[in-house]
Amino acid sequence: MMNIVKRLRDALRPRPRATLSFRVAEAADVGPIVDDILAEAAEGHFNADYGLPLAAKGLHHQVSCWVAGIPVPWPGKRSGARGRAWVIQLNGHDVGFVLLLEDLPGSLNERVEVFAIVVARKARGHGVATEAVRQLIEGVESRQIYARCYPASASMRHVFERAGFVAASTSSTGIVTLDFNRPKGSP
Repeated sequence: MMNIVKRLRDALRPRPRATLSFRVAEAADVGPIVDDILAEAAEGHFNADYGLPLAAKGLHHQVSCWVAGIPVPWPGKRSGARGRAWVIQLNGHDVGFVLLLEDLPGSLNERVEVFAIVVARKARGHGVATEAVRQLIEGVESRQIYARCYPASASMRHVFERAGFVAASTSSTGIVTLDFNRPKGSP
């Protein structure tokens, strides 16, 4: 009987609320960010070409540019676009990251892509990604935000949809582009 009372008391005790925050990614974060993208690419959540040595090297260079705040080398018209990189923290512990990229050079306030968002496996299923996307929407001033989800990323697609993104198109390979558009006149 005493054990039941103790468990009931423990269950009713107020628990501290989890705090989700972002910190700007630093040079020391580049390796872990790239490693996470490569691991997720192997499971079909990102471009499988990242598994190729030359592509992985290019990814490392691009993430380094995001972190350093310098223009990112891309093929074609996107070359020179800038990105932003943040580490997602839960109660002060790193649990993931977000990479944001201008759609075109100079489009930071107009149109950006959530290029990557990854949450550590141990933190998945607890609303971390959903809250991170909501906070990202609040903190980014771009009029349009979009994300691309590979077929293996059905859970992430649902995260974006819960935050107000809508499916805009689907490629022949099943990659879904989701858009979030701010109403005119809103910040």
